[in-house]
Amino acid sequence: MDTKIGTEMDGSGEENTVVILKIELENFKCHERLIVEPCGKDLFICGRNGVGKTTIADAFLWCLSGEDTRGRSNYGIKPQDAAGNELHHVETVVSTRCRFQDGGVVQFTRNYHELWTKQRGNKSADFTGHTTTYFIDGVPKKASEYTRIVSNFFGDMFLHLVIPTYFLGDGAKWKWTDRRKVLLDICGDISHMDVIRSDSALSELPDILVTHTVEDYMAIVKKTIKSERQILDAVPIRIQEAKRLSVVSCVKPGGDLDELLQSKAEAENALRVARSTTGEMDTRTQIAELKTKLAEWRARIHEIESEERKAESDYSAKCSAIDTQYELSTSQAVATQRSLTARIEILEKSSSEQQEILAKLRKENGRIKAEEFIEVEVGGDCPTCGQVLPIDFIKQEGEKARSEWNEAHAEELKRNREAGVAARSVAEETISQLSELRKQLRAAEEPINLPTYPESIVPNHEERDSLTKQCSAIETRIQKLANQTTSEEAQNPAIARAEGAITLIEEGIAAWASYNAAMEASTVAINRVGELERELRESAERYEGAQSELYLCERYIRTRSEMLDERINGKLGTIQFRLSHTAINGGVEECCDALIRTGSDSAVEYDSASTGEQIRGGLEIIEVLAQHYNMHLPIIIDRCESVSQPLPGSPSQRIYITHNGEQKTLSITTAKTQE
Repeated sequence: MDTKIGTEMDGSGEENTVVILKIELENFKCHERLIVEPCGKDLFICGRNGVGKTTIADAFLWCLSGEDTRGRSNYGIKPQDAAGNELHHVETVVSTRCRFQDGGVVQFTRNYHELWTKQRGNKSADFTGHTTTYFIDGVPKKASEYTRIVSNFFGDMFLHLVIPTYFLGDGAKWKWTDRRKVLLDICGDISHMDVIRSDSALSELPDILVTHTVEDYMAIVKKTIKSERQILDAVPIRIQEAKRLSVVSCVKPGGDLDELLQSKAEAENALRVARSTTGEMDTRTQIAELKTKLAEWRARIHEIESEERKAESDYSAKCSAIDTQYELSTSQAVATQRSLTARIEILEKSSSEQQEILAKLRKENGRIKAEEFIEVEVGGDCPTCGQVLPIDFIKQEGEKARSEWNEAHAEELKRNREAGVAARSVAEETISQLSELRKQLRAAEEPINLPTYPESIVPNHEERDSLTKQCSAIETRIQKLANQTTSEEAQNPAIARAEGAITLIEEGIAAWASYNAAMEASTVAINRVGELERELRESAERYEGAQSELYLCERYIRTRSEMLDERINGKLGTIQFRLSHTAINGGVEECCDALIRTGSDSAVEYDSASTGEQIRGGLEIIEVLAQHYNMHLPIIIDRCESVSQPLPGSPSQRIYITHNGEQKTLSITTAKTQE
């Protein structure tokens, strides 16, 4: 199919306005060849699904940006057969001629073609991939240079000024934060003091925000609220526990403690007097002396037993250390063997892989050496002027191609050789490491000598046995003297009375001690309750202060967003933007939601609006962007059948794409034809 629409229109375009003069497609998706010449006028494309309406717009965008009308950069552009497979041996070429505000005309061309390489010995070339070449007015350009030139001509907001839905969310790489930044750039940001002066409730903010931004200070305040909330939750429980400990559970004893202590001293004195009237004091003196001697001998027995246990423990420790060392040496040897074996296996596998790499590199080296330059016939007409290319130019291009091929071939061979040298060095190092590891493994497999234990120590029990017998005799003597003392006390009632009195007095003193300890613990608990209650009050004050500061910060953000909403939306009509919203927890969060007005006081989310309303909103934001950047570019309006009301006017050239199920073939007309 070879279609040509219209003729080029003379004259220059309006200031800061770029228009399309001609779009030429070759093997782009479903179009084998198509020439569209709007000549700077509006273009109307109509037809049913599948005839290639949107493909024309995709081709224009792909030529200049590499993306399609949905902002995608990775999509199929080559023609396909009936089974959906891409066709080979075809070149996809799109050329776009545009006129700029100064009257200059520039042609942009992007060529996407296959790479076929013929190796020595093969009868046919093999498909090895694709490459893209770029031209400005027929002059070849590198990809980076082509992108830079396109950006210089069309600006960095090219897709936003061409696709109505791109700015509002269809852009694959476009985020709401980017959209918000552009809107603030258009309407101008609002200063910190302007926001505060607009609301008297924010008068305290300048004192709060001395060294922080509102957003940073909000993060600090939220952290403070969280920590104080934890204190407010935990301290009441600790207060209840301290109050429970402050309650005294015992009853205050009767009598006076000082009187009880005086009574105990008098009773002990009476006991000493009663015992002195009998021979009990001498007997008790003997018992005390015998008990002292008994304690000395028992201490010596304990010392002897400790020495014996220490000797046995030292011997066991030495034997255990020898056993541990043997087990450790054995386990270390086993672990070393396993580690060395694992490392050897890894290196052997690595060595095998390295040999495979070397073999591949040698094979690749042979392939590179076998490659030959394939002459490509160059001819045809100049894409700019349409004249036949001169023979000298064709010859020069052929020599240039051969020179470039030789240079690339030499570089590829050099890289292959460098890779081979590096791989061979690595392989030799691996073999050296394997040899060393195998040597270490043989050493680790040497048997370990069995352990040798010291001679056991035989303790001498003679002194211990002698002291044990003497202790038994002293215990018998003490028991006889104690029986004698008991008999003497039974014959003296004064002793029993004194001892009974002392027992009762000591019980009273113990009751006072318990009571005093309980009172002291209660005092400590009461003081702790006071400290915790003070901590709770201070934490509550900090919590309320932080909540107040958070409220001020959120009010600041809400006020600033409302001011920005008013300033931004004042430049718009159908499309509106909401720059903040209330979160579930009641806080304020920044956003950049697009809305479509449906009435004087009503609006719907952009994504929920009809396609026609989305198009109208997109055209409105494009006009605002175009005025801000002083650049009117061609606008692609797809799905025009969804628009029920007339669209707003614009100095920009427009491409209208409309679905018509009854239109079986592609229809392309210009504004002049429509008239």
